[in-house]
Amino acid sequence: MDSNNYLYSPIIRCFTHKIMNVHTITEQVFKTWTSDWKALEFETATFPFFANEYSIQTGVVLNQKTLEYLLSTPGTSTIKIRFGFSKEEENFFQVILWGTDELEQRITPYYHAKEAIFEKRPDQSNGGLVPAELQKQWRFYWLTKANDDLISVQNFLVTHGFLKGYNYELEEFMEALLIDRKATDVRINFGLHEHLSPTYQEGDPAVYTFGLLLRAETGLQKLKDDSDDDDGYFDLSRPCPPTCK
Repeated sequence: MDSNNYLYSPIIRCFTHKIMNVHTITEQVFKTWTSDWKALEFETATFPFFANEYSIQTGVVLNQKTLEYLLSTPGTSTIKIRFGFSKEEENFFQVILWGTDELEQRITPYYHAKEAIFEKRPDQSNGGLVPAELQKQWRFYWLTKANDDLISVQNFLVTHGFLKGYNYELEEFMEALLIDRKATDVRINFGLHEHLSPTYQEGDPAVYTFGLLLRAETGLQKLKDDSDDDDGYFDLSRPCPPTCK
């Protein structure tokens, strides 16, 4: 039997027909992708792979069926998101999610948020006005700095080291994303948090650190360009490091 035609978790084996639009990866692929991402910690050049000639990658989509499986697995207490890198995929930056129980045992497959979100490069004639809302600011900083090829390892450094991903408590994840019961997919948008470093001295520039913004998305929202709509975005995560377990 083709191994791609069934889902596997360490505790529960489920044999089903291959499910459309649900993308999982093996343990070996997960280790390869996350190792290749970690290797970029020592890259001295910028990260041009978030942009192409016409647009900027601003996030990924977690579709309804994947979300359903992720949140419905019995015993799940934490949703973990980790970053990966693969030149074999259409978009080099990878976002992988899975669930763990109270003992930190993985009890779901590694789900791959394969569908990328792209936005047009910003119009350089708009004067660079920054929207007032905080979530919009974070997304604006990402869009403009990626457009100017200014994304680098510096944007993925947190107090405890190179950013590998985020953890979410299941209750917070569900509360944030299931407020709209008509929601179908989840947008995982990229943003840059502007803040001051703990070693800040007067005259030092602000720093910009990568973060994720999650929002449940209805079918009607997907039919329109809602990139400027910041209603319903949540940032409840704990960065890894230090919370990598």
